[in-house]
Amino acid sequence: MKKNYELLIYFFVVVIIGLILLGIAKERRNDIYALGDIVETQKHVDEQISKFMNDKSYTLNNPKVIVNPYKLTPLTAIVLFNTKEETSIKVTINGKFTTTVESTKSHAIPIYGLYAGSDNTVLLEDDKGNTKELTIKTEDYEGDKLKVEYADESLNDQVYFLSPNFVENCIYDKEGNLLWYIKGDYAGDIVYLENGHFLISDPYQGTNGVKINYAGFLEMDYLGKIYTQYITPYGYHHEIILLDENRILTTGAKDGSPFLEAVLYIMDRNTGEELYSVDFYDYFHNIAPSWVDSLGTNFDFVLNSISYDEKNNDAIISFRGFGAIVRFDLDTKEIIWMFADPDNMPSEFDKYLLKVTDNTKYPYGEHSAVLLSDGTIAFHNNDADQFHMDSSDLSFYKDRYTTNVIFEVDENNKTLHTIWEYDANKNEWSKVAGRIEILPNNNKLITFGWSISDDSYESIDGVSINDTNYLKGIIVELDQNDKVLFKGTTKGLLYRVYKIDLFDETTKNYEVKSYNKIDGTKFTGEVVPTNEIKPKLKKASKFTNSFDVQINRVMTDLPMGTEDNVDILFVGPDNTYIYNYTKSGEEVYSGFNSNKYGIKVHLDSGKYQVFIKLNDTYYDTKVNVIF
Repeated sequence: MKKNYELLIYFFVVVIIGLILLGIAKERRNDIYALGDIVETQKHVDEQISKFMNDKSYTLNNPKVIVNPYKLTPLTAIVLFNTKEETSIKVTINGKFTTTVESTKSHAIPIYGLYAGSDNTVLLEDDKGNTKELTIKTEDYEGDKLKVEYADESLNDQVYFLSPNFVENCIYDKEGNLLWYIKGDYAGDIVYLENGHFLISDPYQGTNGVKINYAGFLEMDYLGKIYTQYITPYGYHHEIILLDENRILTTGAKDGSPFLEAVLYIMDRNTGEELYSVDFYDYFHNIAPSWVDSLGTNFDFVLNSISYDEKNNDAIISFRGFGAIVRFDLDTKEIIWMFADPDNMPSEFDKYLLKVTDNTKYPYGEHSAVLLSDGTIAFHNNDADQFHMDSSDLSFYKDRYTTNVIFEVDENNKTLHTIWEYDANKNEWSKVAGRIEILPNNNKLITFGWSISDDSYESIDGVSINDTNYLKGIIVELDQNDKVLFKGTTKGLLYRVYKIDLFDETTKNYEVKSYNKIDGTKFTGEVVPTNEIKPKLKKASKFTNSFDVQINRVMTDLPMGTEDNVDILFVGPDNTYIYNYTKSGEEVYSGFNSNKYGIKVHLDSGKYQVFIKLNDTYYDTKVNVIF
C-alpha cells in the first residue's frame, strides 16, 4: 500500500512538473534584436576587454591576445597588458615596422594587417628595449583574392581598400597580400574620419528593399568595433559626404516613389533628422511630366554619385539611368547645367544642356563624377545606360569601351571639352560601377567595376550580358604621365577602390567606448495605453507566418489582399505602439509588405511583445523585439 502511495505521489509530481514546463514553453518568446545580434555581441566583448585591461596579471611577457575580438574582421587582434611604468610600444608585424603605440601603463594595442591562414609574427618593444614576440594564428580566407598583374617598384606603402558588391570588403598591399577583410555585405562608400574610424554601410537591407539602398550606415574601426549606428530618414546608397561636424550629405530612397534611388538629402549628424531634401523624381517630373511618366516605374534611375563644392554650395550629381551629370545649386534647388546626350533628353532640358566642342563621349551609365580642386570634373564613363542597352547578348557590346575623362566647362558659353582621357587601349568595357580618383600625389586611381575584357568575347555567342562568369573588377593606378604603376584584377563587381594608410606612424591605445544609436526615423503610428489593448490580446491566435525586424523595418509574409487591413502592435510596459502595415488600393500582396520590403519602425529603447492584427483577428507572433 505504501509503495502504491509513493508511486501515486511520484506520478502527480511528474504531471505537475510537466504542466509547469508546458506552461513555460507556451509562454516562451523569441527575442529579436532590431539592431542586429552583432551589436549585443559587441557589448559583451567591450566588457571582457575592460576586464582584461584592468587585470595586472597580464604583462608584456604574458599579454592577453584576442583574435578577431569583435567577430567581424578575422585578420585583426587586440593585445592587452600592463606595465609598472609608462612606456610606448613599437609594433612590428611579420617583420615590417607598423606603428608606435602611445605611452601608457595600461596597454590595449590594436593589431590589423595580419596574413590569412598564417602564423603571424608580432614583435612588441617598449622604450627600454624589452621585447615580446607573439605568434598570432589566423583563419584562412576562402573568397576570391586580388590577382596582381603588375606592381611598379616606385609605389609607396599605401594599401588598396576594395569596396565590392556582394562579397567582403578587403584590403591588399601592392604585392597582393590580403591584410584585412570584414565578414558580411558592407558594400558602399567608405568615408575616413579624423579619429581613425570610418563610415561604412550597415549590412541590413533597408528602404524599399533596393539592393544597394541600406537602412543606414555605421561608424566602425578596423577591429570591427561598431561605435555609431546611423538609421537615416531615407536610407542610404552610394555616397556619404561630411559637410561639417553637424551635417551629412547623402543619397537615399523615398517610400512609394516610382524612382527608388532619387533622393538627395542632408541629415543632422547628431540626431539623424532630415535638414534638407530633394526628391529628383518629383523634381524632374515638374520639368517634363510626360517624359518622366513614359519611363515607367521600373526605370533604373540611380543617383550614383555626389561631389560637393563647398565654395558655392553646389553639387555635381551623376544620374546613371539618364546618363547625365548635373551641376545643382543646393541653395536655390536649380540646375546650373547638364551634361547629357540630347537624344536621351526631352526638349524641356535643352536650356540646361552643355554643348560638346570636341569628341568627348556623352556619359552613358557613368559613375563617380568628381569636382577637382582646379574646377575641372573627372568621371568614369561606362558607356552602358538604359537608353543604349539594346540586347541581352554579350557579343552585341564587343565594340564598347569604358573611358575615364577630365573635362572643363565654360559656364558662360555652356560648352565643355576634354583635357585628359584614359581608355585602357579600348580593351576594357565596364557595365556598371567604377571610379576615378586623383590621389594627393596626382596619380590617378581607376576602378573598372564590372569589366568584360576584350579577350572574354571569344566564342560567346548566345551568352547573356548578365552572366557573371565573364565579370571581373580591375584596379589601375597611373602616374602623372599615365604610366601604369599597378594593375590588379578580382572576380566580382568592384564598387569603388580607395588607397589608404592602414597604420599611422603613431597610434593611440585602444579605448573601450559605448555603442551609440542615432535614429532619424519618426514614429508614425498610434499610441494606446497597454491596459486598453491587453484584454483583446489574451485570446490572440497562433501566428504561423514569418516575422522579422531588421534595424528600423518590420517584415512579414502574411498573405494580404487589397481589402485587408494589417496592424503591427508593439506592446510595452505602459503603452502599445500600433503601426498600420497596409495601404488601401495597393496591388495584391505576396511576400513582404505593401512595398514588399517592410515598414519603418521608430521606437524608444526597450523590449516589446509583438502582435499582428489582420482585420478583426489578433495573432501572437511569440516575438519580443529589443530596440
